[in-house]
Amino acid sequence: MRLDKLVVEAADGWSRGDIQRAIRAGAILVDGRRVAPSFRVSAGQRIERPLNPPKPETPKPEPIPLHIVYEEADALVVNKPAGMTTHPAPGSESGTLVNALLAHCPQIAHVGEPNRPGIVHRLDRGTSGLLAAAKTTRGYEALRPQFADHSTERRYCAVVYGSPPDVGVIDAPIGRSARNRTRFTVGGIHPRSAVTHFSAAERFRYQGADFALLNVTLETGRTHQIRVHLSHIGFGVVGDPTYGSGSRGGLLRAERPMLHAERLGFALPSTGELRTFRVNPPGDIQQTLAVLRGEGSS
Repeated sequence: MRLDKLVVEAADGWSRGDIQRAIRAGAILVDGRRVAPSFRVSAGQRIERPLNPPKPETPKPEPIPLHIVYEEADALVVNKPAGMTTHPAPGSESGTLVNALLAHCPQIAHVGEPNRPGIVHRLDRGTSGLLAAAKTTRGYEALRPQFADHSTERRYCAVVYGSPPDVGVIDAPIGRSARNRTRFTVGGIHPRSAVTHFSAAERFRYQGADFALLNVTLETGRTHQIRVHLSHIGFGVVGDPTYGSGSRGGLLRAERPMLHAERLGFALPSTGELRTFRVNPPGDIQQTLAVLRGEGSS
């Protein structure tokens, strides 16, 4: 049985949302270690939980500038900068996109999950680009299923090491690494299906090494999916300290993964109209491409 379902049956006064938040926060442990809400519990394992459900801290509004690409009554689309975390988490309690959204439209505080209000999908901290958020419950109920069932359009650009095929599909399940709980890997613990499509837009030869600019689209949206999948087939994202190849990273002096969410399409909550948004890669990726094209200096 799933851990969250088991605790729901055993704990009076806890909602399933309470339990899932407590599991993610490490307040509910299995044999003394943190696991995911979907962890399958076996007979004989020891589950520890607090007597009362922990109350999630409500994020505070912070007047952080936002690059808003589109806004309507029920939703908005922002161009998230690299280095900004999507929502508060241990070690990143402030300065997040959620803190900025709460200052921009305070009503988001009551939309979705209390500790990540308005959030219907995420981008990694080091990834720049388009991210949609709900401003109202109607917006949340319209957007969340689209991202959950992967009916949205999500396209990224990535600068990678090596010379990948012109086109490719990576169909490999992803789970949490057994060696390092902050990393994910093909296989891993409780792997979930993951499918990534890519095509090569440009190829480069720089200081004796091969690089490529890829267009990447997702069928699924697993944590770190693009970075894990591209690394798995030998073409890690330039500047990725977790999954990339550090041996050639210094050539381009990339300070974060050269990965950008450039295209996002979904049905608007207000009208149901299908809309697609696009933003160009930011300056650091443009500079990296200029160096690879021989137009700039490293």
